[in-house]
Amino acid sequence: MSKPKKTRCPVEVRATRLTSNIRVANPQKFGQAMRLFDRVAALKNRMSAYCFDHLRDLIADPYAFKAQYKAFNDNADLNAWETQALFHDVVDFYVNSFQQRLERKQIFVQGGWKATRYQKNVYRKPKAGEYAETGSVLAHAKGDPKSFELVRRKTHMTGIVKYLCYMNQDTFDPERMANTAMQAVLLFCRHYHPLRWQRACRVAQAIQDRMIGGMKLIHFTTGSHRRHPVESKSLVIEDPGNGKYRWWYQLRLGKGKGAEFVHLPLLFNAQRKKPEDLRLDAAHVCYVRNGKQFMVGATYEAPPLAFPPTEINADTSVGIDVNTKNNLMALSTGKVYDYDRSAVGALILLVNKITRNGTPNMTFRERARWEKLCRVNEWQIKRLIHDMLDALQAVGVTDLMVEDLDMRGDATFLEHHALKIKYSRLLRLLRLSHLKDWIGSQAEKRGMRLHRTDPAYTSQECPECHFVDRGNRPAQETFECLACGCAGPADTVAACNTQFRVLADVLRGKNALLHTFDVYGRAVPKPMPRLRIKGIVERKLYPPASPGHFTEPLGPGSTNKVGAKTPAFVKAEAPPQSL
Repeated sequence: MSKPKKTRCPVEVRATRLTSNIRVANPQKFGQAMRLFDRVAALKNRMSAYCFDHLRDLIADPYAFKAQYKAFNDNADLNAWETQALFHDVVDFYVNSFQQRLERKQIFVQGGWKATRYQKNVYRKPKAGEYAETGSVLAHAKGDPKSFELVRRKTHMTGIVKYLCYMNQDTFDPERMANTAMQAVLLFCRHYHPLRWQRACRVAQAIQDRMIGGMKLIHFTTGSHRRHPVESKSLVIEDPGNGKYRWWYQLRLGKGKGAEFVHLPLLFNAQRKKPEDLRLDAAHVCYVRNGKQFMVGATYEAPPLAFPPTEINADTSVGIDVNTKNNLMALSTGKVYDYDRSAVGALILLVNKITRNGTPNMTFRERARWEKLCRVNEWQIKRLIHDMLDALQAVGVTDLMVEDLDMRGDATFLEHHALKIKYSRLLRLLRLSHLKDWIGSQAEKRGMRLHRTDPAYTSQECPECHFVDRGNRPAQETFECLACGCAGPADTVAACNTQFRVLADVLRGKNALLHTFDVYGRAVPKPMPRLRIKGIVERKLYPPASPGHFTEPLGPGSTNKVGAKTPAFVKAEAPPQSL
């Protein structure tokens, strides 16, 4: 019998920075360092122009294109390793930009169209010099078309075209694919439907050409670049004999025999990380901020996370629902945390004033003010998270369940009734996509696990009978189940559902349906369609009710359903049935 394999927690590599500025460094030497970064910024723009001129070759084979860094080895500041690393970073910028454009591209077939017509006559006021006997002019008659909308439909061929858009059409061969599932689909289409296959390849090639033609030249304003202590001889050194500054950065100017070295004193926060704990023999990043601060981004190995050896249950866990209309965070315990509406309203007015001419046309002063407003808003939300986690830790909570929100593609014309701003813009202003990361970073410092679950149908699911329907939400603020009559605040119900889904999968262990668990026991949602999640929640995730206990494999001794832990203030009597 083989021994069970031990689970080893991976070592996490984190980053910190050491800084220097003109107030602590020699002004002449600091000026030499700043001029170096200006020259590196010009070199990056030369590389960017070269990549833009050969954009098709870059997209076709980025790995082979990166070998052309040798064309820039004639610079007088960076050696071969630094030039190669800088060129690779520039190429990655273009590759990531192209990938993002492809991800946003929607491929569909036209399934028809539908028109909306006016249900009654629409009148308008007469213009100057326009006569109307009744005092109004007919603008649109009943039955006139009001708007047209294409019906978009996705098919198997649109999925094949979307996949082919990421491939190089000149060298791609389905028979050499590693993805066996997709390989079977492509080979079936190529062998049994050759005309469709050829058309799909032509469409994918045309989409690639349009995406490449729409890309713009990337302009770099900073000369940030990577250096290696061995390759570049630029490194952090210690001077124990210096009574004022112990740690210095040795920056190389030039290369070869004519290289010079400039030493800049380094400032650091000893409470965060000391220089002696850093990986000083590893590659690091050098960059400047506003021409006044020199910074070194170094890495260090963080100790493994330590969580208390307690089991996840309903008493030591809390679900968190994130929203914007009524509050910022609602807990499954009924507690609600909200952001400062007056402060956010003032922030919106200032942002609208700063960005009145468009974000790309902001001046340097307006952009600096914009960034300051964003930092202040981020600090206020993080402070609110800090207070919430302190309160939860005081009552013995060890596990948090949040929705894995991703709002990058959200867009809406709906407007917040109080703040007078579109919800999509408010989501980006509050940076709700980062909220789960902020909660996780602060929770891990307290020894609290953060579990993530898919947000699909959490606000439409009943926490008692797990019936999912849009009609369960008669209003934005309220929830009332159409099946069992369970009612309560909608945000609290969504938080309860977020908690119950993770708990149900934890009880299933290796047979979890919606989540996977890492070495620390943290849940991560499995990627799957929304409709499949709905079917699992309604029929498979929660076991059928049995007399007092769960059926296997959940084990005996538990209540007949997780929803029985729903707080009392969420539950309500079912409406009486009419005879």
